Amino acid sequence: MLLSGERDLLADLYQLGQRATTVGGRRHVAAGLSRRHLLLQRCRLWLRKECSKHKKTVTAYVATDLAVYVNAYYLSLAGALDNLAWLLLYELKLLTPVDEDDIKTRRLATLTSKKLRGLLAESHPEIGQRVEQSVDWYWDIRDLRDPAAHRLPLTVVAGVLDADDHREAIRLKERASEAMNAGDIHEGMDLLFQASSLGTFRPWLENPEGYQKGFYYLPNLLMRDQAFYVDLAGAVVASLLLDLGLQPRVPVKKEQVWMTGDYLAHHRPYRFGQL
Repeated sequence: MLLSGERDLLADLYQLGQRATTVGGRRHVAAGLSRRHLLLQRCRLWLRKECSKHKKTVTAYVATDLAVYVNAYYLSLAGALDNLAWLLLYELKLLTPVDEDDIKTRRLATLTSKKLRGLLAESHPEIGQRVEQSVDWYWDIRDLRDPAAHRLPLTVVAGVLDADDHREAIRLKERASEAMNAGDIHEGMDLLFQASSLGTFRPWLENPEGYQKGFYYLPNLLMRDQAFYVDLAGAVVASLLLDLGLQPRVPVKKEQVWMTGDYLAHHRPYRFGQL
């Protein structure tokens, strides 16, 4: 279902990239949304495949490989949503001229901008409604959508210890400390390696605010956010194509209740509390 939605959206982006009425609009579709769309899909599918491979605790290097793709996904998602806002400014003539170097215009080119949403409600209420429905979701992912703003990268947990593994890890680390204090660095490092290999791998993403704030179940999180992005971008692009007299592949839906704050508040199976 999601794969077919991604495919249809990519086809519609290709159409719009050829037929958009402004140079800026075509650029944000062809060089922005279309490329980011492929980045998002590649990251999602790669993470799904790689996460399913591992059962035991992974090394720090494997966890880092996973984190590279998670960070790339959310940075690309943030960029795609900004490209969508710029596209609306250009194609719906919400601002004339559009100066991308102007700080006030940059502040307007975001889906959370009240001014942008007000302009959409007046000039193109169908798109305005869909953007308005996405605001709760947009804020819900604010801790993930731009990790650079937090100065801390998103981190995938390398492994999870149960009570027995936790006790064994403490024992091995104590022995490692004793060995190193006695001058046996090789033995100490070997024991630390054994301790780091305990436990099982679960595709958990650490909350950017720290593990004390809980974790995210990565497969569900990515599926949710990719589905929301495809739904929102698909609706906007389809409406713009219809305005041009073209037939979109993505079906136009006027409302998506599941993108609202009430849904987000009660459907978060991907997030859970402190261990």
